[in-house]
Amino acid sequence: MSGCFEKSEHVLWAFMPNGIVLHNFKRREFIELTDLDAQVWAYCDGSRTLTEICSLLATNQNGTEEALHGRIQGVFDQLLRGGFLAEREQ
Repeated sequence: MSGCFEKSEHVLWAFMPNGIVLHNFKRREFIELTDLDAQVWAYCDGSRTLTEICSLLATNQNGTEEALHGRIQGVFDQLLRGGFLAEREQ
């Protein structure tokens, strides 16, 4: 995955006390994101790659990019499979 990621046009989201709930109305799927997963969603604005998002989150979490990469990759995979995110080639 080398492109930038953006929110799908088929997704509505709502802020909840512990995170964000996403609804892909085209696929009729829901997902709830909390903590780090919700932060991943916030950075998916179409201008950042997976590597850039990992780097930003590692800085915010006072961790290493390598330590967070697996978890963030898992979030991306789940969001892409559910149609919540779209990858835009650079």
